[in-house]
Amino acid sequence: MFSLSNLVTVIEMLVAELIFIYSFPKRKYFWLRLPLSAAACILICSFIPASVTTESELLSSLYTFFRFACLFTLSVCAMGLSFKASFSPVLSACAAGYAVQHASSRLTIILNAIIPAMHEWISLDSTYHVIIMELIVFPFTYVAAYFLFGRAVAKRQIYKDDNPVFNILSILMVVVCIGFSRLHGYVGKAAFAVALCVFALLVQITLHSLTSLREENRVIKSLLNETGKHYEMSKENIDLINIKCHDLKYKLLSLGERLPQEEINSMLECINIYDKTFRTGNEALDTILADKSLQYQKEGIEFTFMGDGRELGFMGVSDIYSLFGNALDNAFEAVKQIEDKDKRIITLTVEKRGELIAVNVTNYFEGQLKFADGIPVTTKGGESGYHGFGIKSIKLITEKYRGIIDINVTGDVFTLSIGFSV
Repeated sequence: MFSLSNLVTVIEMLVAELIFIYSFPKRKYFWLRLPLSAAACILICSFIPASVTTESELLSSLYTFFRFACLFTLSVCAMGLSFKASFSPVLSACAAGYAVQHASSRLTIILNAIIPAMHEWISLDSTYHVIIMELIVFPFTYVAAYFLFGRAVAKRQIYKDDNPVFNILSILMVVVCIGFSRLHGYVGKAAFAVALCVFALLVQITLHSLTSLREENRVIKSLLNETGKHYEMSKENIDLINIKCHDLKYKLLSLGERLPQEEINSMLECINIYDKTFRTGNEALDTILADKSLQYQKEGIEFTFMGDGRELGFMGVSDIYSLFGNALDNAFEAVKQIEDKDKRIITLTVEKRGELIAVNVTNYFEGQLKFADGIPVTTKGGESGYHGFGIKSIKLITEKYRGIIDINVTGDVFTLSIGFSV
């Protein structure tokens, strides 16, 4: 038997779920998959009986629970067939959508009861009247849900983690929504249902955000630990190169007139490329600068350092290596894409200004930059490399030493400024 109530409900579910899942990666032939899977879901749901004939209120309630569970399960299948994601993120996003749908449904009852004119115009005594009322209320609640929750979910990729804990949380949210589906006609209970759905939605999104942030911090700390190991390797390699270059210079000079002077000069020039030693007064800074300068020379990038590395004595060796390594890597990613040789320049300064130790990394870039959460990200017009864990790692280290970080863009010049109070 055809059920108009099921048809409308599952359409509302699908639309609400799209608020939270639209930013997920799409499967191949998405624009064919989505309408076909949604149509199949709607068709199957339309023929699930809306109720059963029984004198037992308990059996009637259990069937209602089963009916809504079926509608939700079919909607999850439709989304899973259309979006390329594992089960947990799809379930979490769909559960959030169901919470919005159910809250909107209960809000319809509340508005009908508290607005006399609306109650006289549309009495919720039939399926058709309910549908008319929902067509008035739902668009507003869905738009509000998109701006309050949907955009944040997409921007922060809140449901990206495949975490069993959130599977359980999502299922509990669905159970709560279905459980309150039997509370018709009572304004107080309907208001409680709306509040509970919104609360469950906030809890789910907050826990996802905290878990994502914790995982991100774990990754950054792991990268910092790896940076410490990389520093030791780089220092050993650069020390070895400097020793070998020093020995080669003396051997070449000792040849005297055995080789043409031009050939000796040519060899010395090649050796000097690998024998560029920075004497900043800070061994960790010397190591990272020597390491990066070789990379820059290979790409034809001019690198300039000015300052006194001794001012960084309050920082740990691995922190110096990681902070300056990430800052210079970001600058390198931006500059290496510039064709104009006059702009393939990176400048680093470390200086003391009163009670402040100022660090500045300046470079040119191409394209346009936009910012998200204070971190520059690229637009489609250019790949500047200012995103990912690099800047986040720099911020983490800066905050560790109670410093401040400032990013300034003037025309096509990018400046990363870090200040430490000493």
